[in-house]
Amino acid sequence: MWIWTPVVRFFASTQDTPVDKGRRLQVQASRRIYAFGLFAATLTHIGAICISLLATISPHLFAKNVALSLRPSNLFMPVWPTTALKVATLEQGAHIFLQWDMLIMFCTFLIWTFWARGHVESSLLRKVLVTVRGLGYCVLVGPIGASLLAMWERDEMLFEEACEETASGKRMES
Repeated sequence: MWIWTPVVRFFASTQDTPVDKGRRLQVQASRRIYAFGLFAATLTHIGAICISLLATISPHLFAKNVALSLRPSNLFMPVWPTTALKVATLEQGAHIFLQWDMLIMFCTFLIWTFWARGHVESSLLRKVLVTVRGLGYCVLVGPIGASLLAMWERDEMLFEEACEETASGKRMES
């Protein structure tokens, strides 16, 4: 974990001016942070999807029990709690528990993100379109990446509004 601090500081830093010296520098620094976070989230999501699909397409590359456990249906879809499945091993129980934990965590991230984004949008149609776009992002970059993209878009909108207000305030003073 010690490596993330200098990496994030590198992406947040600017050439010769501290971040808090102006709104434009804050926007540049936040773009770098969002881009790094999106890269990390997408990389892990694509990696998990590729390995899972590889186990489905070419199961001969893996041991038989590993290939079965890496299939998308086994890896990403948790067992519904009302089924009559009896957990045979501690590993299987931990796997099911972690699947549900991840599913609930991802849903929480997405709900919170799109709720926060919805406060910026004005019309119901725009809110629905943002939600549909977010679900599409989930497929492409994963749920964490989708949350990052939604927050990035929200921040860009807020920065743009703030710049417009500042510009209109300067015009009124003149």
